[in-house]
Order: sequence, then C-alpha cells, then structure tokens
Amino acid sequence: MPAAYERIFIDFDQLRPRESSRAQFLTRFFSRWKQARIELFIFVSGQPDAAVAELEASGLRPYIEEVCSLTIPQAYATKGARLLAGLKSEGWIPREQLIVDSSITAIQSVFLDEVGDVRRCILAHTLRAPHNQQGLVEAVFDELDKLIFVAAASKVTTHTHLFEHNGSLLTDLADGPVKCKLDHLSQRGRHDELRAFPQAQLTECLRGRPDFAALLGVAPVAADVDEPSAPVEAKPKMANPVREANKAATGQRASIRGAAANGDHQGGGSK
Repeated sequence: MPAAYERIFIDFDQLRPRESSRAQFLTRFFSRWKQARIELFIFVSGQPDAAVAELEASGLRPYIEEVCSLTIPQAYATKGARLLAGLKSEGWIPREQLIVDSSITAIQSVFLDEVGDVRRCILAHTLRAPHNQQGLVEAVFDELDKLIFVAAASKVTTHTHLFEHNGSLLTDLADGPVKCKLDHLSQRGRHDELRAFPQAQLTECLRGRPDFAALLGVAPVAADVDEPSAPVEAKPKMANPVREANKAATGQRASIRGAAANGDHQGGGSK
C-alpha cells in the first residue's frame, strides 16, 4: 500500500522511548513506516548523541533516517526554519512530508516565519497532537498511521488537530494558524476573540471545533471535509522543489494571510 508521505518529523522529547511499553508500540508503527519506505526524522535540541544512544537502547534507531539537531552545527529558530532549510538544500517538498507535534509553537512555524509573517509556502502537512506529559500517546500514532496509509491524495498540504472535548478525543481536519492562536489564549480571551470575528471567519473557526461552539453557546458547525478513505498514488519527484512548492501553495497563502490578519491581535503569536 503506497504511503501518503515520504518524510515524517517527530520531536524526540515527545517520543519518550526509554519507557519499555512505549518502545513496543513505537516499534510497531516505525517498522510499518520503514517497510513503506518512509524516512523518519527525529528533532532534538543540543547534541544528538544522548538521543541516539537512547534510541539504540530501545531498539528504535534502525527505523530512523536521521536524528536532527535544531541547534548544532547550525541553530534554527523554529522547526519550520529547519523544514525551510531542507526545502532549499535537500529538496524536501512540503506536500511529501508531515510534522507531528504537540507544541503549538512548532505547528505555527510551519505556516508563519520567525516574525509572524505568513511564509511564502506552507512547509508540510501537520498533525497537531494534544499535550500530554507522557509524550505522544498511542492514539496519536493511530491517527498518524491512518493519515499515512488511507489519506486521499492532495496537491496541497492538509492540517489535522487531535484534541480532547467532553472526555473524547476528537479530530479537526481544518487546523491552521488562527486556530493555533486561539488555543494559545485564555478561555476568556478565546471567547472574546471569536466574538470579534466576522461571521464568515467565525463559521470557519467553529468548523470541526465543537469546543469553540460550546464556549460561545452556539450550535457546532459540521465539518465539510470528508475523512480520508482511499490509498494515494505515488507522487513524482519535482525538478525545482522551491518553485513547485511555492506554486502549489499559492492558493493557501492567500487564505491564510487574510485569516492571520484578522486573528493576529497578539502580534504573531509564539513560534
């Protein structure tokens, strides 16, 4: 079965492979991805030696393409900055890769640069996971596995958010920088920000987010994005990754720029 992505990026601190029970289920997913010829990159801060040793001790290292330091030998302000460097120097096509992260800061950096401006192109598909002190939970990898192997083919990047609401883990298939900023706010701030949105933008923010609707005391807005259900076809390589990535993202940039302008009362949010 062909995979939807060629590269997956995960933060080492969210893996927590030293715990044997986690190493077991991570091995199950990582081995499946390896068989599908997916390159798995692990982000770390500082020297990667300790992370590499831990991955080797847990038996996970053979499934990983590279452990990438965000600070050595070159420092990157955000994970998005590292993805941009990969696009320019290594041909990392945004629509061929996905980053999974529980950090709003990390996910925002895929859309926005270090000063909060909209990037020339969105740098990857995203899966924003719920924060958990135990790291990325198995349910996140179940969702990621579904995105990898049963996602519909897409010429533009897609953005998914897993979040908890009323005791259930829900999926929003229309995540983005404005929703990230809203989730950064206090409950009161989120309420006031949503109330200030024009009706069209409010409807889009409520789509897929019954927690936002509950906060405002209004009816939820049904998602208009179908769940992925069919395997994707393999994607051809492109001769000029920067030009092609920018071309594919042209339509996305226009919509995000307008949304970010309306939702940017914080001056760009954290990155």
